[in-house]
Amino acid sequence: MEKEELKNFYLSLIPGIREVARKSGYAIGIHGSLTRDLDIIGAPWVDNCVGALTLVKRVAKKLDAYYQTSLSKKPHGRKCYVIFFKFMDGPLAHAYIDFSIYPKIK
Repeated sequence: MEKEELKNFYLSLIPGIREVARKSGYAIGIHGSLTRDLDIIGAPWVDNCVGALTLVKRVAKKLDAYYQTSLSKKPHGRKCYVIFFKFMDGPLAHAYIDFSIYPKIK
């Protein structure tokens, strides 16, 4: 798959991800080149936002995908999850989302 096709695929996911995040009390930012993976950041935006795990579960469900929790420790208390797509072959077989979510402050 060409880098441009992969980038377009990732960009096509953003509106749905943002819709879920907004309903869950988060804002979504994009960083990175979109050439290998989709790097996104979830930031709590309202006082009554859901927890990070609930957010990642909702996004994975929206994308008909599954997630794994990263075991690496991240700065500033953020949690990192990787969302994988269910297709196992074809041009998008190696596409994934690296999702960093900042914790809500109680």
